[in-house]
Amino acid sequence: MIPMTGSVPQRLEHQTVLVLNGTIARVGSAADVPLPVGATVVEGRGRFLIPGLTDSHVHLWDDGAELPLYLAAGVTTIHVLMGWPEQLAWRSRVQAGQMVGPRLLLSGPLLGGPEVSWKQKVTPSTAAEGAAAAGEQIRAGYDFIKIYDGLPSEAYGGAVGAARAAGIPVRGHIPESVGLAGVLRAGQTIEHVEKIVYATWPAPHVFDTLRIPLIADSIRRAGVWVTPTLAVHEMFARIASGRFDSLMARPEVTLAPGGLLNFWRTVSAQMRGTRIPPSGTQFNSFVDYQIALARGLHRAGVPFLAGTDLPNGVMVPGFALSDELETLVRDVGLTPFEALQTATINPAILARDSTHSGTIVAGKRADLLLLDADPLADIGAVRRVSGVVAAGWYYAPATLTAMVRPKRSN
Repeated sequence: MIPMTGSVPQRLEHQTVLVLNGTIARVGSAADVPLPVGATVVEGRGRFLIPGLTDSHVHLWDDGAELPLYLAAGVTTIHVLMGWPEQLAWRSRVQAGQMVGPRLLLSGPLLGGPEVSWKQKVTPSTAAEGAAAAGEQIRAGYDFIKIYDGLPSEAYGGAVGAARAAGIPVRGHIPESVGLAGVLRAGQTIEHVEKIVYATWPAPHVFDTLRIPLIADSIRRAGVWVTPTLAVHEMFARIASGRFDSLMARPEVTLAPGGLLNFWRTVSAQMRGTRIPPSGTQFNSFVDYQIALARGLHRAGVPFLAGTDLPNGVMVPGFALSDELETLVRDVGLTPFEALQTATINPAILARDSTHSGTIVAGKRADLLLLDADPLADIGAVRRVSGVVAAGWYYAPATLTAMVRPKRSN
């Protein structure tokens, strides 16, 4: 068992985790934890148990058909950062066991400028309108306030003030009217490293790595969290350099709903085969600089959340979180334990839910992931799912496979 408690990795052998009524009732040595009569026993010998994973930045398709994919990949919680009222109903149905899927934590519609193209948006222009928009979403039961591009500074201040008074996290982009300094003063979580690039390097394709320590230190001192979403940009670079067909040939792509497949084909047709990576770059200068900036943030001690920005870039729901974790280890330099923190305890802290989730401790919600290999030795082991417990419900491998088996041909 890898409980994800404390600041250093632990492997606890010969453990039993007892789950009752959706909660971890007891954790301890197999010799000391008796099993109740009639209990369902999941044999974990030779396997590794970790907390269920959280994808901290996703967008859902209109019908929610992709929700079972998250569970199949061991993702038991998702943060949906452009929500709408129907998704509040989905959240309730998942909680009641009427809909199969991960636990949903939702932002409301975006708070942005009138030029924003997404239909799920609110466009306040004054402090009073910003506060009213945030207040309406808080009363509706959303978990986060999502800031987007084009939001006026007055509306930003009103929304942040209302969220702070209600104890609701504010997350999102860096509006030009506010700038990085304003976002840091507000304590807003920054979604996407690319937004830090835009805020600090307005001239395109002009990047100076010598400024990274100063940028990273300012974010660390502000205590602001960052969701890098790097794997999706690496995916964009691969598509642009002509690798779309090979990405679509990955086994997990066949599990995606038809609507997502069509979305990827439509959007990627505009990109693929149009750009050749410049010599001396890993992906391209923009993506390479994002990676360098993320390295600097990590070295400075800025806390990360693992998010994928699905459904962009042929990122398959659930499975794409493994892509992001591998990117954080391979390209940014996190240890496997640090990468697991970004998808377990860190999002629980950010969502102010760490007393109920994020670690394997008695009294917490029973969200668990059983793996066939050790993720502390190789973060890629998170792909080797041997069973999932979500809100106390056990999903055996055969059940997970049946839930997501393709029902169409493409």
